[in-house]
Amino acid sequence: MSKIINYNNTLFFNSFNKIKNININNGVEIVLTGYSNSGKSSLINSITCKKKLARVSKKPGRTQLINFFNINKSFRLVDLPGYGYSNVSTFKQNNMQKLINDYFYFRKKIITCIFLIIDVKNSIRYLDYNIVNFSKLENKKLIILLTKTDKFSKTNCKKKKNIIKKEISNIYSNIKIYETSCKNKKGISSIKNKLNEIYKNYNKHFITNKY
Repeated sequence: MSKIINYNNTLFFNSFNKIKNININNGVEIVLTGYSNSGKSSLINSITCKKKLARVSKKPGRTQLINFFNINKSFRLVDLPGYGYSNVSTFKQNNMQKLINDYFYFRKKIITCIFLIIDVKNSIRYLDYNIVNFSKLENKKLIILLTKTDKFSKTNCKKKKNIIKKEISNIYSNIKIYETSCKNKKGISSIKNKLNEIYKNYNKHFITNKY
């Protein structure tokens, strides 16, 4: 029986502004990506039960570096800068987008799973499709997390999930979508269960290949 993972032990590891400075090349890497102000940092804090682990701001575009958080020595969460934030200089926008693009290109072999974060009031948007297409092309596990669902009724949340599924049905015929809320903790236990499953499968694969 696999050891229960204590997500409360998660620690901030480092921030990077250049991919070449990242020297971690093994283990399980779960990346959280999405538009600015979609709730990536809040999700990390909810998963780890640490209110201040990932810096949260009311102003979008706060995360401008790639932030690594170690759950354990071989299991980590990666918080990417939010994309699509226009209230900064064009130069900074381009730098942030290049950093995101470089991450997916140069770390595609190490990425284990992609959590695409979407605010429930929105739907799949242009830059989200880049992530969906990348995950399909590179055969990466993709899970969509709808955030801030406490602001929507159950019926409207279900409608939004169906809309998103329909919008990417030509790419994914059966995409997994979790409804989440950092306010009432909806979906957080389901996310942890999925993370446990991913890590367990990694360990099985590692042991099988080791021997």
